[in-house]
Amino acid sequence: MHLADASVAELLAPGTRVDVVATDNGYAAREVLASMATVVDIRPPPDGGSRFMGSESKGPLVLIAVPTDIATQVAAVSLRNPVAVTLR
Repeated sequence: MHLADASVAELLAPGTRVDVVATDNGYAAREVLASMATVVDIRPPPDGGSRFMGSESKGPLVLIAVPTDIATQVAAVSLRNPVAVTLR
């Protein structure tokens, strides 16, 4: 997933526990998508963009480990809404 604030990825390391939170671009509606997710890896953004996503970088890709049913929801929501993490 790509974080709403890409600079937060610099605070993460494999093994870090996080809660994943999504917003709908407003302060009133926010949802905890996953609690106590484990960061597996942080991948740097590709140089020069991607042939699939154009040249605009979304920042680092943060890979997390969560149960399958939660992973599906996190993946779907993170494609359309900003996603943030809080450190545990």
